Amino acid sequence: MVSCLKVRCAGQIFGIPLGSVGRVQAGKQVLLGGDQVEVLGMSLPLESLQACLGLPEPVGQRAFVVLGQQGAAARSVQVALGVDEILGRGEVLLRSLPELAHAAGIMGGSAQEEGILWVLDPEAMLGLAMDSLMRRVARV
Repeated sequence: MVSCLKVRCAGQIFGIPLGSVGRVQAGKQVLLGGDQVEVLGMSLPLESLQACLGLPEPVGQRAFVVLGQQGAAARSVQVALGVDEILGRGEVLLRSLPELAHAAGIMGGSAQEEGILWVLDPEAMLGLAMDSLMRRVARV
């Protein structure tokens, strides 16, 4: 069982393990990948979940989840991950699915009433978000 924040993005439901969620916030305006967002006095880069997963980019999003990872010497890496909708928290039974063995950013799935909820790997998502932002800056 994994405690997750459930979000909707590109018509699909994803779960983000709560241990990696630093904050959930709705934007006052439409946000785009590459924007900066203000969170508790800090400016963080925003990347859309779709861009991280290689899906078509959204026109804009109004909600984001701050993912964080503690690094050496108490330094942390944080990025705001744009999503379409925050659905709430929940406990999900995580299953490892063989067909996802090579899917970047996905650590497993869980059967839900609405279909499969894909549980994201927070460390991999941070890496994918940073890679996507770097490509955006380099305009590749």
